[in-house]
Amino acid sequence: HIQNRMYGGQNFYDEVLSPELESLAALVDMPFERVQSTDQLGPSVAAALAVDGPALVEVDMAAIGEFPAYFAPPPYAADEAAE
Repeated sequence: HIQNRMYGGQNFYDEVLSPELESLAALVDMPFERVQSTDQLGPSVAAALAVDGPALVEVDMAAIGEFPAYFAPPPYAADEAAE
């Protein structure tokens, strides 16, 4: 949302590839949970906190859905846009 608000919808590097976190967790024998809905978040975090050691919880924001555009440009951005 930052690029949309400050640069008129010009998006650069918006298709960033991320690592396969489940495979990375398996590589080091770390418990892994993938959250794909909001009702899974609480139980997944609770399961991760119950582990004696590190655990990884991945939140799939694309599966959960669009999130609100909360970004408000800083005051100096209006000055730069006017130039």
